[in-house]
Amino acid sequence: MPEGFGFLLQPGQAEGTRGAEVSDGVVTLAAVLDETGTPQPLDQETSAGLAEVRAEAGPSTVDLPSGRYRVLTVTTTDGSTQWTGCRWPRPGTRR
Repeated sequence: MPEGFGFLLQPGQAEGTRGAEVSDGVVTLAAVLDETGTPQPLDQETSAGLAEVRAEAGPSTVDLPSGRYRVLTVTTTDGSTQWTGCRWPRPGTRR
């Protein structure tokens, strides 16, 4: 497992869940969970737009170059922002 992705490995995360950490406007970590629940780093093109996700008080919906996501963000003690999210709406669900 790549180091630093503990925030993405919480119980109940589905395949395709994405996560990122942003510090001073720069994406420092970005990954997607594969079918085994292992974080796979996202390349620079795929992670485009992740730095624009802002910390919110609760869940929010954001549009990224790779699609629409429902995300939850937290601000860490060092001031960086971590977020996790999944495609919205989830495949196979009704709106």
